[in-house]
Amino acid sequence: MTKVIVRDTYQVGHITVATAIDPSGCATFALIAGEAVHKTPKPLFTGIVEKGMGTQLRRLAHHFDDLEKLIDG
Repeated sequence: MTKVIVRDTYQVGHITVATAIDPSGCATFALIAGEAVHKTPKPLFTGIVEKGMGTQLRRLAHHFDDLEKLIDG
C-alpha cells in the first residue's frame, strides 16, 4: 500500500503558499510568486515547518489586520 503526500495551497495576495505532509510526517512549505492554481512554477523559497511558525504567522496576520484598518480609513 502506497502512502499519499497530502498537499494544500493557500492564496495570499499574489503569493501562493503550498504545504505538503509526506508519509513520514515531515511537513514542508513553499512560497510561489503569482497565482499557481493551474501552473507549476518554481518556488521562490522552500522550507520545513518548524515548531512556533504557526504563532509567528498569526502575529503577521494580526499585523496585516492592523494595516488593513489603516488603509480602510
